Amino acid sequence: MDLDWPKCEQKDEGQPDPGTAGSPTRRGSDGPSAESPAFIAVPAILFLLDAISRLVHRKSTEFLVVPPLAVVAYLLFSGPAQSDTRLRAVVLLPVVASLVGEVGYRYLGLTPWGIAAVVLVVMAMQWALRARMAPALAIGVLAMLLRVEDPWYAADVGLATLFTWTAFFGWRLVRSRL
Repeated sequence: MDLDWPKCEQKDEGQPDPGTAGSPTRRGSDGPSAESPAFIAVPAILFLLDAISRLVHRKSTEFLVVPPLAVVAYLLFSGPAQSDTRLRAVVLLPVVASLVGEVGYRYLGLTPWGIAAVVLVVMAMQWALRARMAPALAIGVLAMLLRVEDPWYAADVGLATLFTWTAFFGWRLVRSRL
């Protein structure tokens, strides 16, 4: 089974997208409606990720990590036709970005040069992986801001993004069978 599914097809502007409960796929729309899967999925995923973090680490999810994870979930559930939904974009790229941020902090410190180097390396990794997921840049820089020096940050990012990706494809599978 190939887990690296191709990017979703681009829909014509204004055409309903089956993944957004009839909402138009136009960019710049007013955001998700109450019927949009993102309206329910994003808070539910963040709640579950925090619950898992509390069970595993006995502490809440780092506050600064929540926004990029919320953006990943939002991009997947609100506009799958405009998002890179492949495993390498949703899971691998953020994990690589977190590791790059950790190494950048360790060797270059929290300096403008260190942040610039991390951003450039993450952008190069996007190109090398042929994957696009904008929150990966934030996740890499956050590793520096949080002064991460242990492997748990990258592991947590990997588990959180894998959980989000699995939830998205589970929802998509169920939705296609209805």
